[in-house]
Amino acid sequence: MEMGCGRRNKQRRWKVDVMARKMEEEDKGRWKRSVEEKVREEKKEEKVEEKIDVKKEEKEGGFTKREP
Repeated sequence: MEMGCGRRNKQRRWKVDVMARKMEEEDKGRWKRSVEEKVREEKKEEKVEEKIDVKKEEKEGGFTKREP
């Protein structure tokens, strides 16, 4: 059962629908951004791990180690 049939109520309903759509789009955008940030962080962590591995290999390889 709808309340009233006036122009004012139609405008209000339309405004609420528009606001709801905007909120949904913003939520989707936030979700996409958060996923992209997680991917970036994972890539950064992988790069850091690779650098650490390279340093260990150099030390073990004899670059920094001195043998008598």
